[in-house]
Amino acid sequence: MDIEVRWLKPFELFRSKSDLLYEIDGMDFVPAPPGVYVFGRAHGDTVCPLYVGKAGDLRKRVEQQLNNLKLMRAIDRAPNGYRLLYVAEFLGKGGQDAMKAVSIVESALISAAMVEGFELINIQGTKTLAHTITSTGNREARSWFPESVMRLRKA
Repeated sequence: MDIEVRWLKPFELFRSKSDLLYEIDGMDFVPAPPGVYVFGRAHGDTVCPLYVGKAGDLRKRVEQQLNNLKLMRAIDRAPNGYRLLYVAEFLGKGGQDAMKAVSIVESALISAAMVEGFELINIQGTKTLAHTITSTGNREARSWFPESVMRLRKA
């Protein structure tokens, strides 16, 4: 499947003056169509994803997540850096099932983050479970398997 998403400029999370822990400025600019979103932190040029999600209605889902106290507390406990929200809108092509495509993108983003060694927060504010595989031994056998440590999402 040929899937296309368009990333918007990141939204900075800031401390809320209301009952919420964090808010974003410009909620009206979060699109309503299906897509994926990533809560993360940035420190200099380094971006660290903290939570990856998908939504049939991005704006509605982001509003729900900002009210998710467990998730917001987990984001608050993340190491130093600006807290950001990255949003990608699904750009469907004729006949594509939007939620199937968005699920594929979400899964790919989670896999990429895990391979890079990022610890993601899953639903309920807990760490994403992962397998760690270290490859040692015969050099020929390892030629097709990375020598470095791999982290894979548990199925």
